[in-house]
Amino acid sequence: MTADRLWVGVDVGKDHHWVCVVDDAGKQVLSRKVVNDQQPIAAVIAEIDQLGQEVAWTVDLSSVYASLLLT
Repeated sequence: MTADRLWVGVDVGKDHHWVCVVDDAGKQVLSRKVVNDQQPIAAVIAEIDQLGQEVAWTVDLSSVYASLLLT
């Protein structure tokens, strides 16, 4: 089942990020620690894309630690 709209917040870190996803009703859909490496980041992005029709993303930092995520 997919939601109409999801909001994703990412707490960026050097070694890992924490990703939290909420739906239209404010219900937490996903909350997970993600290693700061290309494959795990790509996997969680693909998973989140399957959960909702429209996804809005935000990150708390745009430093070098967020480079892979932002790319």
